[in-house]
Amino acid sequence: WCRVKSCFRRTPTALALLMSVSVKSLAEVTKDGYMTKLGGKGLTANWKKRWFVLQGNKLFYFEANNSDKESGVIDLGACNKISLDTIKGKKNVFKIEDPASSATRVYHMYTDTEAELRSWVEAIQHSMMSKDISGLSLSMLRAASVSTFSRPSTLMKHKVCTLFINVAEARNLPGFKGTSDPYVICDAGNAQVRTRTMFRTLEPFWGEDFTLDLVEGQVSEVKITVWDQDMLKKDELIGQVIVPLTSLSDAKTHEQWYPLFPLSSKIYISGDILLRIQKSVMRRTLTVRVIEGRNLASKDANGLSDPYILLFYGDQKRKTKVVKKSLNPFFNEDFSFDLPKDADENAKLRVEIWDWDRVGSNDFMGETEIHLDEIEPEVVYDSWYILMPKLDDIMASEGADKKKGNSRGEARLKLRYTEDMILPTFAYQGLLDFLIPQPGGPGSSSTSSTDPTQGVKFIIALDKVISSTERESLARALVATYHCPMYRAALSLLIPLTTSEIRATIHEETIFRGNSLSTKGVDAFMKLIALGYLDKVIGPTIKAVYAMKKGCEVDPTREKEENIAGNFARLVKLVEQLTADVFSSAPHVPAEIRVLFHAMQSQVVLQYGEKSTARYSVVSSFMFLRHICPALLNPKLFGLAPDHPTEHTARVFTLLSKTLQNLANLAEFGQKEPYMKDMNVFIKANLQNMMNFLDAVSVPVPLPAPELAPILTETDLRHVAAVHRHLDREKPSVLKLLSDPNLDPELKIAIEVGASVLEKVPH
Repeated sequence: WCRVKSCFRRTPTALALLMSVSVKSLAEVTKDGYMTKLGGKGLTANWKKRWFVLQGNKLFYFEANNSDKESGVIDLGACNKISLDTIKGKKNVFKIEDPASSATRVYHMYTDTEAELRSWVEAIQHSMMSKDISGLSLSMLRAASVSTFSRPSTLMKHKVCTLFINVAEARNLPGFKGTSDPYVICDAGNAQVRTRTMFRTLEPFWGEDFTLDLVEGQVSEVKITVWDQDMLKKDELIGQVIVPLTSLSDAKTHEQWYPLFPLSSKIYISGDILLRIQKSVMRRTLTVRVIEGRNLASKDANGLSDPYILLFYGDQKRKTKVVKKSLNPFFNEDFSFDLPKDADENAKLRVEIWDWDRVGSNDFMGETEIHLDEIEPEVVYDSWYILMPKLDDIMASEGADKKKGNSRGEARLKLRYTEDMILPTFAYQGLLDFLIPQPGGPGSSSTSSTDPTQGVKFIIALDKVISSTERESLARALVATYHCPMYRAALSLLIPLTTSEIRATIHEETIFRGNSLSTKGVDAFMKLIALGYLDKVIGPTIKAVYAMKKGCEVDPTREKEENIAGNFARLVKLVEQLTADVFSSAPHVPAEIRVLFHAMQSQVVLQYGEKSTARYSVVSSFMFLRHICPALLNPKLFGLAPDHPTEHTARVFTLLSKTLQNLANLAEFGQKEPYMKDMNVFIKANLQNMMNFLDAVSVPVPLPAPELAPILTETDLRHVAAVHRHLDREKPSVLKLLSDPNLDPELKIAIEVGASVLEKVPH
């Protein structure tokens, strides 16, 4: 009682948590009103309408607005997150998360209207951060919009870590049989991705992008491993490069050729395992549940493994079952070890994973050690443990490789590692109002800009100075921000960017040839909204090619002469069906894309005349060169196929892509690929059809009214944070443009306003 009494003296509001309160007894109320709350658990869960009263950082709820006793209270001071949620049959649902309880507790509520949702979430958000906003101006708080939000005291310590990898190409690879079938695996912590296989080449080009979300402090390096695929036996490891994340700490894109170092496939280890461990001093036992593994190394010719796990504690040994043909095995097996009274304080639990082989010796797949002095007694630990190679194997492999020599070729990679702190929406509101002004939107009355296009003009100015390696990253973040569910305003960015680039291009044949913000932006936008179109239009052809048993090879250096006629006939049939599907697909092209193409084509006609072929090339450069043809070459990357194509299938897609791209370019095959010249008959017959299609997809249609979301989600805020990082870093370079006496006056004003806006965003 003395401790409780003392607690009351220190924190008077704690009294409210232990003593009943009535609605009338609550003074200085921030907000009150009815909401519907989810109560109970499991089968007893139900929704009940309750009267809520927000006072300070306490949210009370009562059965009615005149109740003498509260039904419950939510301590917002202990909660760290408020966000929208989706529950079937309910609208305007949000949740509050309290991680301070033994297991994170989540409170679900919904309001009758969207306006009430915004009002309640904004009020609760401000209450949650009330202890941490002393440095923020009142105008910033008033401009705050509703968002997925974590309290700044927590958020400032939480970084969103992202690793971007572009696996571009390799050169001078060793050929085990004069050639190779290389592919790449990228490992960063528990994240793993794989490129497609490029067949029969020592100079492969992949050009594949991957974005990995990492956990701060748990990953220190990225491993890039090049393999040679073998259909009859185990894949051969060509070489590996390990890049420390500390070398990427400047958040810029690093592009270079990395030398590949030799590595024995015996010591190639990847993945981690999930264990549940409890040490009981009272029962003198150590219990371990082996739950599952993920992203394990392939050790068998089928590209899989047959893993099992061995556990060692002292002289005690346990073994799991074998899980056949899996790199992500699920075990869920429990084991118990005796803990002697005089147990060594430095005792360790060693866990090894092996690949079972019917013939020959089993293959080692990695190990991990858990020091028991780090395990608190009677506490259950659920943790992922990264697998490591044995030190003896590493030393032996290094010695053998020194004798063989170190020539394993090189890989060209683009790597970028970022650590962004995500702020609540109000911190970015001035920047958002500058970039994407919304009439009557949050903060619109406080913006100093009278020209709603100043934000885009600032971006156009930025494109003049930003490095080519950073354009793609910025373009993706910009498009994702403009197109997020709260705005759906990507066209207000992309139409000015593309038309500005066309106006600045002197020779029409060079339009969109470079890697500008506009080309990267349109590319990112099409990947955002037109993947469904791809599935509908080229999906049937992709499925047909995967199911084919006979080939379409027409290159006499790759195929016997007697097979070429039949192969060419099959290729023509596929091309005819594919182009028929494409030519009839104009009505299915997303309306936003058609409006964008119309703006681009109109600018070309205005600038170069009605007869300019650039009116077709500006559209085909995005529709085919950057969208349809890349999807044909790598259907798995675009989500159009579950697996990477085999050599036979990949070659068919290559021939289809060549034909479609030449047709889109309104060009016949020439001396460079003489074996494709017979396809010129088809191309000539379909030139007009292609031009008609490119004109058809450039006819604008009315844009449907978007259903805008009331708040920015956490994902949206990550994109906004990335935009802010780029703009803030490039601001000094943009300001240097002000010294140019020939600078457009409108751009000058946009740069000055933009710099002022960026100064006000907290860091």
